[in-house]
Amino acid sequence: MSQHIHADATYKLIWQGFPVLVIGTIDLNKAFHPFGLAICTNEKKTKDFEFIFNSIQIDMQKINKALLQPTALILDAADSIKNDFKNV
Repeated sequence: MSQHIHADATYKLIWQGFPVLVIGTIDLNKAFHPFGLAICTNEKKTKDFEFIFNSIQIDMQKINKALLQPTALILDAADSIKNDFKNV
């Protein structure tokens, strides 16, 4: 698994007015591989990304895989994503 995690909320995939949260990684050929998708109620005022990051770690344990230990988080200027990532 890559050491770089990409995370963002996209408004191009809106479901019932709610943004979709996307988490994934990029391989050596620069192809994006999503491994987390969720619907968010409000990108800025919730702990939705913290929930997703925790859920991914829990699921990695369930399938006996190593926990994610990224060296870099790639995101836009969204403080909510950065803060939620720090809490995991």
